[in-house]
Formats: sequence, C-alpha cells, structure tokens
Amino acid sequence: MKSMKEKKEKTKQMHEMPANEKHSRAKESAPKHISLNWFYVIKTVTIALLFLGATIFFAYVCDRIQNEYLALLMDPQANLALAIMILAAILALCAATGILVALVRPVWLGLICFLTSALLLVEIMGISVSSLIITAVYLLFATTYSQSVTAKLGNQIKFTLHPLADGQRLSLLVLVLIVSAAFGLGYYNDSVNRNFIIPPEIKTEVSKSIIRQAADGIDKMETKPSEEEIKIAMAKANENVDKMWKSLEDQIMVAKFPLMPVMMGSLLMTVLQILMIFISWVPLVLMQIIFSLLKVTRFSKILTETREVETLTLE
Repeated sequence: MKSMKEKKEKTKQMHEMPANEKHSRAKESAPKHISLNWFYVIKTVTIALLFLGATIFFAYVCDRIQNEYLALLMDPQANLALAIMILAAILALCAATGILVALVRPVWLGLICFLTSALLLVEIMGISVSSLIITAVYLLFATTYSQSVTAKLGNQIKFTLHPLADGQRLSLLVLVLIVSAAFGLGYYNDSVNRNFIIPPEIKTEVSKSIIRQAADGIDKMETKPSEEEIKIAMAKANENVDKMWKSLEDQIMVAKFPLMPVMMGSLLMTVLQILMIFISWVPLVLMQIIFSLLKVTRFSKILTETREVETLTLE
C-alpha cells in the first residue's frame, strides 16, 4: 500500500514539473554514447605516419649500408651522399621519436608504432640472430624511453623540451648502434658469400700502395740498381706483402667470433659518435620548430590542468 502511494505521488510530481525540467531529467536518464574525436584520431595517425616514414628512411639507409659497406671503406669521400644520408636518417628518426612520445596518447599507441618500426628494421636487415638482437635492444630502448619521457613530461609545471633532451643521448646512441650493426652485418654476409676474411679489393689497394712505395724507394736510391736487382727487389716486396696478409688473416682466424665485422662496426660507431657530439642539437631544433608550427596551425595546443596533490605535513 505504501509503495503504491509513493508511486502515485511521484507521478503527480512529474505531471506538475515544468517542461524544461522534464526534458533535462529525461536527458540525464538516457543512456550515454561515447563520442569519438575523429580530429584527434586523424592527428594521431598523422604523427604515427610521420614517425613510420622516418623509420622507413632509416631502414632504407641501413639497407644501403649493408649493400655498399665496401664502397664506404674503399672511398668514403666518393660516397659523401650516403654518409650525409646516414646522418640525416639518424637525426630525423631521433626527432620523429621525440614528437611521437610527446604527443601520442595513450602511451600504448606509441609502443605499437615502435613495434611496427622494429618489424620494418628486421624486414630490411633480414631475419638473423644479429638482427633479432638489435631489434630486441631497440624495443627495450623504445619502451624505456617512452615511459621515462612521458613521466617527466607529466611532472612538468610548464611544457619544455628538457625531458626529450635528457632522453636524446640514449636515442642517438641506439640509432648509431643500429647503423653500425648494419655496416658490420654487410661485411659479415659478404665475407660468408665470397669466403674471405679481409675483402680482396682492400688487399689489392693496400698492396698496390705498399709496392708503389717500395718502387719509389728504389728510384730514390743514390746508386741506381740494375734491372735484374729491381726485379728481385720487387718480387721480394710482393712476397713480403703476401706474407703480411697471411699472417694477419691467421691472427684474425684465432678469434672464435667474426672479429673483422665487429671491428668494422666499432670503427663506424666511433666515427658517428664523434660526429654526434657536434650535431646532436639538430633534433631538438627540429622538434622545437615542429612543435611551434603545430601550435600555430592549431594541430596541437597547450593544455593547462588543475591537479590535486596529496602531501604529508605536520598537523
């Protein structure tokens, strides 16, 4: 009886309620539909494509390094364009990584982009133990870098590039490591296919240089030797050069791992690390310019948030 009476009172109140209030009550009680911000989705996809584009360029450069490692060893100056591409690919991917981590939310979307870029690297470099190890290192770096930078950006009072700058050293180091590994893998794969320890082209060039110096030494002698003596001296020089290569290759073969590819990769890594000291500022400048353009074009905006912070103090 009591419940029936309450229902009648509620019905009466609804009839007496103004029309606008009825409408607001009905709107509140209606099921809520989750609206998808398509502009945000398009912007996120755009940034992801920018990052993947930089990854594809980087992977393309790594592929060229693998195939043209010998040209870089023989005459680096003649391959200046490839050397510039190597630096451009490293700097571009470093900047694209920073933009991705700074703007794409939730974080797991960025990690999916990193996973996709790792698969692209494996596809380009070929499936092998070495490439899988490199990819694992890259993914470990990506996860650490993403979480670290995201946490630092979230703790800032004002948006700055300091968290990105702090993580950039590790980013450049990992990218330089991947490029150097591609160089070493190119050497290793070629040595297996053609069955050599030191590339015959390098041996030929170095041998010619040594023989040329020996011939110049003979020409500068005060007492001009006879033709027969010159032939004997040159034959001896050629024999000594052959012995030198054999002795060097025997020492290399003592190692239980591919020493020469590791040495070549380490050499390139050292050179690139020295260059990065002078040009490591480029990604930060690129990010600053891109962030400014994104704000001007209203692609992105600075959002001010009010947060509640819990602290422990003396009562």
